[in-house]
Amino acid sequence: AHHSVYAPLQGPYHQNKPKDNEDALPKASRMSGNYGALWQAVRSRTQAGDSTARAIIIDDLKAQGLVVKHFRLWLAKLVDGGQLREESGMIVLNK
Repeated sequence: AHHSVYAPLQGPYHQNKPKDNEDALPKASRMSGNYGALWQAVRSRTQAGDSTARAIIIDDLKAQGLVVKHFRLWLAKLVDGGQLREESGMIVLNK
C-alpha cells in the first residue's frame, strides 16, 4: 500500500527527467537544432542556386539568432556524419 502512493508521482517525474537533461546537455536536443539549422541553411541556398560559401552560411545562422561560436564543430560533425562536405570554401550537401 505504501508503494502505490509514490508510484503515480514517480511516473511523470521520470518521464520529464530526460527532457530536462536534454536542454542542459550541450549535445542533445539543443545541439541537434543547431546542426539542423546549419544543414537547412546549406540546403535552402543550394536549392535556390545561391552560394553556399562558409561565410554566407554563418551569416544565415546569425540571422536566425544562433550563436555561431561553435560553427566549426557543428560543421565537422555533419562532415563526419556524411551529411555535408567542404569543397574550396563552399559547404556542399552530400546527396
